Amino acid sequence: MTTKTAKIPPGVREFTLTNKEGKVTGTRWRVRVDVGTAADGSRKQQMQTFKTLREAKKALSATRVAVEKGEHTPKDRVTVSQYIDRWLLGKRNLRETTRDSYRYDLKKVQAKFEHTPLQRLTKGDVDGLVVELLTTGGPGGKGRSTRTVTLTLVLLQQVLDAAVRERLVSVNVARLVERPRGEPTIVGKAWSPEEARKFLLTAASDRYAAAWRLSLCGLRRGEVLGMRWSSVDLDAGTARVETSRVLFGSRVVENAPKTKLGLRTVPLLPEIVADLRTLRKVQAAERLAAGPGSRADEGLVFVDEQGNPLRPGAYGDEFQRLSALAGLPRIRLHDCRHTAATLLASRGVPATTAARLLGHDPVIFARTYVHPDPEDLRTAVAALGEVFSG
Repeated sequence: MTTKTAKIPPGVREFTLTNKEGKVTGTRWRVRVDVGTAADGSRKQQMQTFKTLREAKKALSATRVAVEKGEHTPKDRVTVSQYIDRWLLGKRNLRETTRDSYRYDLKKVQAKFEHTPLQRLTKGDVDGLVVELLTTGGPGGKGRSTRTVTLTLVLLQQVLDAAVRERLVSVNVARLVERPRGEPTIVGKAWSPEEARKFLLTAASDRYAAAWRLSLCGLRRGEVLGMRWSSVDLDAGTARVETSRVLFGSRVVENAPKTKLGLRTVPLLPEIVADLRTLRKVQAAERLAAGPGSRADEGLVFVDEQGNPLRPGAYGDEFQRLSALAGLPRIRLHDCRHTAATLLASRGVPATTAARLLGHDPVIFARTYVHPDPEDLRTAVAALGEVFSG
């Protein structure tokens, strides 16, 4: 050994490397530093090995400063994939469908970093993941959309935020990565008042006429399909929205509304009340004809002739069939909410009231669902022209 012992600070120890024959092949420096106290009162120590004394001294000093400031991150061998599993397990208040959605969105992240220690994950690693997802990360080796990749990146940021709070890492490297930008898209469409009336006229004799009216009044598909007779008061003309039946993968899952705003009582149009009274009589006759115990009735409002709940996909397909039968421009079933919101806005209904009806936050409601009519825009520009011309 060529280094003088006096130059080695407490907490650093020099040791030699030898080969199988016992010949010295090199020198290393081991740092051992107190980093806290364990639950049983014993000292917690961290040990690291370096090639040079200079590196060892620097690490010793940095670790002690971090411990004093309460910013020390103890060494942990957990991988990124393992930590994601731990993070998902700790999200106890998530709905089942949301948890499954998170797991699906993070699946590529876990596959990419299955063996990568959490504490060694770098910005470059996450940048590489983003590039991979955009180019070859989708079905059939095609790239995923910028929106999907952004959602994955945002989820990874949340995971690493939790790791920072646990002091497993000092920096959230995912927050250093730029989000991909794609071409702006127009989300959602809305029927005109004439088109909405034409659809309802076509669907008036349909078994589920009340369901179509509820959809065009802004209820979500899951809220319509999850409605129970016990939540409907035909005398008062109201329905309590408190259950949602949604499709996740190949499963139909029943949940409470995501937020308190989704849990609400909505007034029913007289036409809907009349349709529901007719439907209830039809179902009573079907139960009587089928005999006791022969129907799969669950107390849901919208079931088929055998009492089976409508599947979300089948409800959407039937909406498209009726739309085509009415000769209307194709829109998504979810765009019925856009239609309802836009029609409410055109009638001067305040955004707070319309949002309450649709079970939505007023700010997000106005930004997402309301689509200005071209004539309204012309009227707005004409008003400015009048101002400018005096």
